[in-house]
Amino acid sequence: FDLKIEGHLLETNGLCIPSNNTIFIKSVSETLARNEPHLTLEFLEECIQGFSASSIELKHLCLEYMTPWLPNLTRFCKHPADDAKRQKVAHILDKLITLSIEEVEMYPSIQAKIWGNIGQVSELIDMVLDSFIKRSVTGGLGSAQAEVMAETSVSLSAANVQLVARKVIWRLCRVIDKTCISPTSQLEQHIMWDDIANLARYLLMLSFNNSLDVARHLPYLFHIVTFLVCTGPVSMRASTHGLVINIIHSLCTCTKPVFSEEALRVL
Repeated sequence: FDLKIEGHLLETNGLCIPSNNTIFIKSVSETLARNEPHLTLEFLEECIQGFSASSIELKHLCLEYMTPWLPNLTRFCKHPADDAKRQKVAHILDKLITLSIEEVEMYPSIQAKIWGNIGQVSELIDMVLDSFIKRSVTGGLGSAQAEVMAETSVSLSAANVQLVARKVIWRLCRVIDKTCISPTSQLEQHIMWDDIANLARYLLMLSFNNSLDVARHLPYLFHIVTFLVCTGPVSMRASTHGLVINIIHSLCTCTKPVFSEEALRVL
């Protein structure tokens, strides 16, 4: 591999290497990810496979070594015709989701290192959201894995608030619109209800700290609320109520648009 480390290491005897060589090894991983991107899928597979069997210290190092490779995943998704590679990327994302759910002690680090960095790669957002929603629906509304996915959407949006907010809102509006094709007397009886309920939880999680870019998306958000109010089990109704409160809170605290004192009082 073209690592270009000849100027840093020579073949010699008696060289003392400190136990804390994390920065050096991470730089090797960064160089390798940059020069040999075709190894991305294999590298990430190996990291994920060994992750669960590693100690806490090694798990933190493993996350550091994985991070430079994550943006490379886009090179395997650019050509729609190459479905085999897209499936491999989806498989990697699914394994990363499993780590997020199962590795409780590593949860904060996985959120920051994995999903915070993936959120910076705009081309991956749609595929990641597909994987999130699929896992949420599999677990069911209120399940531990559905809640982890909703919380992880916040990490995903940290570096790309407008894009993630727009995509989640658009997906929920699209699913609600589809219910008119085969209408039911109550929305929660519709076959699309699981998707609607889980996406609504995503909105609730994103609505705190204005991660929904409320001023830009306000009409769509209240359009969604009018469909969901007084719908579903108590937990779902509480989510809708929380969403409305968070939307109003974001309006009161955002810098744009600027409201008059009277408007803020009414809010």
